[in-house]
Amino acid sequence: MILNKKKYKKIEVESLINENIASYEEKLNALKERLNDLTAENASLKGELLLYKEKDAQISLALKSAEEKALNIEKRAEKRYNAEILSLKNFSVKWKTYFDYLIKKYPMYPAVTKANKLFLDIEKCVNSNLDSKSIVKIIEDAIKENKVEIPSGIFNPKKKIEEYVSSETNGFNLEEVLNPGELDLGDLCKELGLTEE
Repeated sequence: MILNKKKYKKIEVESLINENIASYEEKLNALKERLNDLTAENASLKGELLLYKEKDAQISLALKSAEEKALNIEKRAEKRYNAEILSLKNFSVKWKTYFDYLIKKYPMYPAVTKANKLFLDIEKCVNSNLDSKSIVKIIEDAIKENKVEIPSGIFNPKKKIEEYVSSETNGFNLEEVLNPGELDLGDLCKELGLTEE
């Protein structure tokens, strides 16, 4: 209905108002529906955001806990390595005279030379400025490299003496055999490795 300057009847005005009311109510209902949809979507998004914040907090807490555990493990490992180095330094000091005696007494005996080389490697490492982890790695490699093989099977002292005497680089002195002087059988057996000290 188009308005112009003529006078309207009450019914026409009411009809026009009712049309406008119906049109506004229809638009209002559509807007209310849209508002309800947006409110529900907003509530859903807020719930999801809350879940993400909770997960973020849990992840942050887990990361912080993992970092603390890693630091504790690193500190314990450092303490362990430092204890190993201290033990090696003590070993080096304690056994230096022993190895000096062994290498002087049996300079060509393979087990003694390997043990002395291992001792010298350990002594060199512990007196270096390397970090603990590097020192432990070098020493582990030296132990593998200088490992003295222990023969398996039944111990045969006669065979051991024959091998020792027949070896050219054994440090065996024939003069001592021919002119033994005062001979102590116990000391001789210990020197030959037949008995334990």
